[in-house]
Amino acid sequence: MNMTWNRALLVVLCVLLGGGGYIGYRVSVSWRLFSAEDRIAHTFHPVVEALYQSTKVHGHPPEKLSDLVPTNLDAIPTCPVVDSVSYRASPDGARWRLELRSSVCGYRRVYCWQSDHQYTQQEESRVLGRYHEGWTVLEDTD
Repeated sequence: MNMTWNRALLVVLCVLLGGGGYIGYRVSVSWRLFSAEDRIAHTFHPVVEALYQSTKVHGHPPEKLSDLVPTNLDAIPTCPVVDSVSYRASPDGARWRLELRSSVCGYRRVYCWQSDHQYTQQEESRVLGRYHEGWTVLEDTD
């Protein structure tokens, strides 16, 4: 009888330790993603501010990010967790969009700030989350 309880206790401990390891792993990944998203937001917030300021001053967004240097920014920032940066202004000059691609922790994502925060229905279906009052995280399908 005692041997059965020992085996049962051993099985329970193995399950708990195995599950605890998985939970610890998921917490670690979640923390790294949160840290990366926070780093992206803080690194590129000056770019977002400069885009709004330039649009306000000139009545339209700049054609390219480099137009913000040196008037609005000293340089376009870089971030080790960002794989690529893209920017485009709408043809009518009414809107702009900043996209940052990242594959931190093996998850391919697009961190997007759009001046009017209006996304297409297709983009809305790819939304993984929103944070820092303007960043929208999309699943990267490209």
